[in-house]
Amino acid sequence: TPVKQMLPEIGIDNPWEDTNPVRIVHLLEHTAGLNDPHFNDYYLDCDPDIPLMDGLKVSKHYLKLKWKPGSYRSYSSAGYMLAGIIIAPVTGEKFEDYLKKEILEPLGMTTSTFRLTSETQQLLAQGYKANYQSSQYWHIYSRPAGSLNSSAYEMAKYLQFMLNKGTVGETQVLAESTIDRMEKSTTDPAAKAGLESKAGLGLGTGYYKGYKWYTHYGSMMGFCGAYGYCRDIDMGCVTLTNRWDVDFEAGITKLWNTLRRYLMKDAEYIPQTPPEPEISMQTLKAYTGYYKWCNTPQRLSAWIDLILNYQTIKLEDRRLYAKNVFFGSWEPLIPVTENSFRDNEEFHANIVFNKTPDDKLAFINGSSFYKKTPWCKPWLHGILFCLSWIIMLSSIFYAIVWIPIGLYKRITKKNNQSQYLRIRVIPLLAVIIILFSFTLVGMQVNQSLAYVGQKTPVNVFFYFSTWSFAILSFLSLFFTVRSFKKPVKTVARIYALILSLSCVGTTLYWGYWGIIGLKLWAY
Repeated sequence: TPVKQMLPEIGIDNPWEDTNPVRIVHLLEHTAGLNDPHFNDYYLDCDPDIPLMDGLKVSKHYLKLKWKPGSYRSYSSAGYMLAGIIIAPVTGEKFEDYLKKEILEPLGMTTSTFRLTSETQQLLAQGYKANYQSSQYWHIYSRPAGSLNSSAYEMAKYLQFMLNKGTVGETQVLAESTIDRMEKSTTDPAAKAGLESKAGLGLGTGYYKGYKWYTHYGSMMGFCGAYGYCRDIDMGCVTLTNRWDVDFEAGITKLWNTLRRYLMKDAEYIPQTPPEPEISMQTLKAYTGYYKWCNTPQRLSAWIDLILNYQTIKLEDRRLYAKNVFFGSWEPLIPVTENSFRDNEEFHANIVFNKTPDDKLAFINGSSFYKKTPWCKPWLHGILFCLSWIIMLSSIFYAIVWIPIGLYKRITKKNNQSQYLRIRVIPLLAVIIILFSFTLVGMQVNQSLAYVGQKTPVNVFFYFSTWSFAILSFLSLFFTVRSFKKPVKTVARIYALILSLSCVGTTLYWGYWGIIGLKLWAY
């Protein structure tokens, strides 16, 4: 069902509405093309029960599609926020009330709630950051996507419910066919290309030690949860922790996998690897080349992905190998069919090559979608970016030399003092300001990621610093051009020109991606 038909007042910005409307299934399978929630989805001071439509006004960037619905899979909590809004006109109830009546209470999850009430607050553990400092409880506008407060005991009931195909005791709460549908995807490009999809409806799927698991993971400042179940061993587990921040992500994964490994210690099933088919050299050679990542979840980070997130595939001794263009090591791609492959850790195909609607070769690895691109693009982007920053950073090291020398000449009143110092000072100020600004934001992230979305002094400074960098960059180029009519040494003039062009190039690049003038608290 098209979302526009259910909620015409939403106003999703979809240029492909006539031929490819956003449907409810796209929302639930993360294939709508919506942005993932931005930093300002977190809040402290507003009404924790704010209507979802009001929250959507704050986070209106959700509604601008990045690509045609169904083109790629890219995780976005925005889809579940919209799905929660749709529940109200269909059922006549708020999503919290409807889910409590239809799911939580029948399962015996009587204390689980999407609302942080005074009663819930008494049951809630104190959250902590990765450095063990206490964390405030952050609310989110996209409540349907990630604000369920529960306990390990009640989440265990939910796992039993899923393992029993929607049954609680003698009661069929959800139809078995509904559970089956939750465990698979129909719009994920990976599933359409013949892979076993990595996602269902609110579930992730994958293999661990050769066994298929259905899982879900979620986190917010100070808290993290992961649950999963495996039908092959008829077991599941849930991990809830009151410690989370960006730095603790690896720790959560390690804890979760340790628990799963314990559950599977007595499992006798030994996964069998599929036989390798013979694939012609012509077909294998066609797969080699460079590939660009297409489904970045955030436009804010797309400028980094455009530089760093390319894959390259080579053919060696009749075997394909893949790696990031700039990082990592070569990993073999083991054939399963003529166009599907697996890596060493998998017992099933998890990579597939296929043609896009515009007849370009692409490969899908899990939820990541890569499209073939000319070999020069990743190198051009990477070299230009690195070269620009090397040149800009050199202005700081150069300043360590020329500032003391310049001061000495002024004190001793030497006749050969440097002329037209503005071609050195202005770009130096631009580089120092932007570096200092990014450093402050990084320190703020270490304090808590949620602060990035608030109107803090650091974020206000970042906003002004990006404009300062842009203005100073163009000023440096202006004065450098003027220096050709001044008594400036040729070497100093050429260096100033290269430096100012690096600053201006970086400004234009950041300006295109929305970094210049970025209000993090409104993003």
